Amino acid sequence: MVEKQPKRFSPISIRQHQKQVLAQIYLPIALALLLIVILPIAALIFTPSPLGVVSGQWAAIALIWLMGPFFVLILFGIVISVALIVVFYRLMVNLPNWTQWLLTGVQRVRDIVKIWGDRSVQPVLSVYGIIAAWQRAVGLLWQFVEAIRRFD
Repeated sequence: MVEKQPKRFSPISIRQHQKQVLAQIYLPIALALLLIVILPIAALIFTPSPLGVVSGQWAAIALIWLMGPFFVLILFGIVISVALIVVFYRLMVNLPNWTQWLLTGVQRVRDIVKIWGDRSVQPVLSVYGIIAAWQRAVGLLWQFVEAIRRFD
Protein backbone atom coordinates (compact mmCIF):
# COMPACT_ATOMS: atom_id res chain seq x y z
CA MET A 1 0.00 0.00 0.00
CA VAL A 2 1.14 3.55 -0.56
CA GLU A 3 2.41 5.35 2.53
CA LYS A 4 1.20 8.85 3.26
CA GLN A 5 3.89 11.50 3.20
CA PRO A 6 4.44 13.52 6.36
CA LYS A 7 3.32 17.12 6.43
CA ARG A 8 6.14 19.40 5.36
CA PHE A 9 4.70 22.74 6.46
CA SER A 10 4.33 24.13 9.94
CA PRO A 11 1.38 26.32 10.99
CA ILE A 12 3.74 29.27 11.37
CA SER A 13 4.93 29.03 7.75
CA ILE A 14 1.33 28.68 6.58
CA ARG A 15 0.37 31.90 8.42
CA GLN A 16 3.36 33.69 6.91
CA HIS A 17 2.33 32.44 3.49
CA GLN A 18 -1.23 33.69 3.98
CA LYS A 19 0.10 37.13 4.95
CA GLN A 20 2.33 37.17 1.88
CA VAL A 21 -0.58 36.16 -0.35
CA LEU A 22 -2.63 39.02 1.06
CA ALA A 23 0.15 41.55 0.63
CA GLN A 24 1.52 40.33 -2.69
CA ILE A 25 -1.58 39.15 -4.57
CA TYR A 26 -4.88 40.43 -3.21
CA LEU A 27 -3.76 43.94 -2.29
CA PRO A 28 -2.25 44.73 -5.75
CA ILE A 29 -5.33 43.31 -7.48
CA ALA A 30 -7.62 45.48 -5.32
CA LEU A 31 -5.50 48.57 -5.94
CA ALA A 32 -5.42 47.93 -9.68
CA LEU A 33 -9.18 47.48 -9.69
CA LEU A 34 -9.68 50.75 -7.86
CA LEU A 35 -7.32 52.54 -10.24
CA ILE A 36 -9.07 51.07 -13.27
CA VAL A 37 -12.49 52.18 -12.05
CA ILE A 38 -11.83 55.43 -10.16
CA LEU A 39 -9.01 57.08 -12.11
CA PRO A 40 -10.79 57.45 -15.49
CA ILE A 41 -13.97 58.68 -13.82
CA ALA A 42 -12.07 61.23 -11.74
CA ALA A 43 -10.08 62.35 -14.78
CA LEU A 44 -13.25 62.94 -16.79
CA ILE A 45 -15.07 64.79 -14.03
CA PHE A 46 -12.23 67.00 -12.81
CA THR A 47 -10.72 67.88 -16.18
CA PRO A 48 -11.10 71.63 -16.63
CA SER A 49 -13.39 72.62 -19.43
CA PRO A 50 -11.54 74.46 -22.22
CA LEU A 51 -14.52 76.80 -22.66
CA GLY A 52 -15.13 77.29 -18.95
CA VAL A 53 -18.71 76.19 -19.37
CA VAL A 54 -20.58 73.91 -16.98
CA SER A 55 -21.89 71.84 -19.89
CA GLY A 56 -18.48 70.14 -20.07
CA GLN A 57 -19.27 68.35 -16.88
CA TRP A 58 -22.50 67.03 -18.41
CA ALA A 59 -20.49 65.82 -21.39
CA ALA A 60 -18.09 64.10 -19.00
CA ILE A 61 -20.98 62.42 -17.21
CA ALA A 62 -22.39 61.26 -20.55
CA LEU A 63 -18.96 59.95 -21.49
CA ILE A 64 -18.80 58.05 -18.21
CA TRP A 65 -22.13 56.42 -19.03
CA LEU A 66 -20.80 55.51 -22.46
CA MET A 67 -17.63 54.05 -20.98
CA GLY A 68 -19.47 52.21 -18.21
CA PRO A 69 -19.93 48.97 -20.18
CA PHE A 70 -16.18 48.86 -20.86
CA PHE A 71 -15.50 49.22 -17.15
CA VAL A 72 -17.93 46.38 -16.49
CA LEU A 73 -16.12 44.22 -19.06
CA ILE A 74 -12.78 45.02 -17.45
CA LEU A 75 -14.19 44.21 -14.04
CA PHE A 76 -15.61 40.96 -15.44
CA GLY A 77 -12.16 40.06 -16.80
CA ILE A 78 -10.57 40.76 -13.43
CA VAL A 79 -13.16 38.62 -11.65
CA ILE A 80 -12.55 35.77 -14.09
CA SER A 81 -8.77 36.10 -13.58
CA VAL A 82 -9.13 35.97 -9.81
CA ALA A 83 -11.50 33.01 -10.09
CA LEU A 84 -8.97 31.18 -12.29
CA ILE A 85 -6.22 31.90 -9.76
CA VAL A 86 -8.35 30.43 -6.98
CA VAL A 87 -9.33 27.38 -9.05
CA PHE A 88 -5.74 26.66 -10.05
CA TYR A 89 -4.57 27.11 -6.47
CA ARG A 90 -7.12 24.58 -5.22
CA LEU A 91 -6.25 22.25 -8.08
CA MET A 92 -2.57 22.43 -7.23
CA VAL A 93 -3.31 21.70 -3.56
CA ASN A 94 -5.35 18.59 -4.40
CA LEU A 95 -3.32 17.45 -7.40
CA PRO A 96 -0.93 15.15 -5.46
CA ASN A 97 -3.91 13.32 -3.90
CA TRP A 98 -5.65 12.95 -7.25
CA THR A 99 -2.53 11.74 -9.02
CA GLN A 100 -1.93 9.21 -6.24
CA TRP A 101 -5.49 7.89 -6.60
CA LEU A 102 -5.07 7.77 -10.37
CA LEU A 103 -1.75 5.96 -10.08
CA THR A 104 -3.27 3.42 -7.70
CA GLY A 105 -6.17 2.83 -10.11
CA VAL A 106 -3.85 2.44 -13.10
CA GLN A 107 -1.70 -0.04 -11.17
CA ARG A 108 -4.79 -2.06 -10.25
CA VAL A 109 -5.90 -2.16 -13.88
CA ARG A 110 -2.37 -3.14 -14.94
CA ASP A 111 -2.29 -5.99 -12.41
CA ILE A 112 -5.72 -7.25 -13.50
CA VAL A 113 -4.73 -7.14 -17.19
CA LYS A 114 -1.48 -8.96 -16.40
CA ILE A 115 -3.25 -11.66 -14.42
CA TRP A 116 -5.90 -12.24 -17.09
CA GLY A 117 -3.30 -12.11 -19.86
CA ASP A 118 -1.29 -14.80 -18.10
CA ARG A 119 -4.43 -16.86 -17.53
CA SER A 120 -5.48 -16.57 -21.17
CA VAL A 121 -2.14 -17.77 -22.60
CA GLN A 122 -1.61 -20.50 -20.00
CA PRO A 123 -3.51 -23.18 -22.01
CA VAL A 124 -1.59 -22.26 -25.16
CA LEU A 125 1.71 -22.41 -23.31
CA SER A 126 0.84 -25.76 -21.74
CA VAL A 127 -0.05 -27.21 -25.17
CA TYR A 128 3.18 -25.88 -26.65
CA GLY A 129 5.01 -27.26 -23.61
CA ILE A 130 3.55 -30.71 -24.22
CA ILE A 131 4.46 -30.49 -27.92
CA ALA A 132 8.00 -29.37 -27.05
CA ALA A 133 8.37 -32.20 -24.52
CA TRP A 134 7.13 -34.71 -27.11
CA GLN A 135 9.53 -33.39 -29.74
CA ARG A 136 12.41 -33.54 -27.27
CA ALA A 137 11.49 -37.10 -26.29
CA VAL A 138 11.31 -38.15 -29.96
CA GLY A 139 14.62 -36.40 -30.63
CA LEU A 140 16.29 -38.18 -27.71
CA LEU A 141 14.82 -41.48 -28.88
CA TRP A 142 16.25 -40.95 -32.39
CA GLN A 143 19.62 -40.02 -30.91
CA PHE A 144 19.51 -43.22 -28.88
CA VAL A 145 18.57 -45.23 -31.99
CA GLU A 146 21.42 -43.62 -33.98
CA ALA A 147 23.87 -44.37 -31.18
CA ILE A 148 22.83 -48.03 -31.18
CA ARG A 149 23.18 -48.25 -34.99
CA ARG A 150 26.74 -46.91 -34.77
CA PHE A 151 27.76 -49.70 -32.39
CA ASP A 152 26.52 -52.37 -34.78
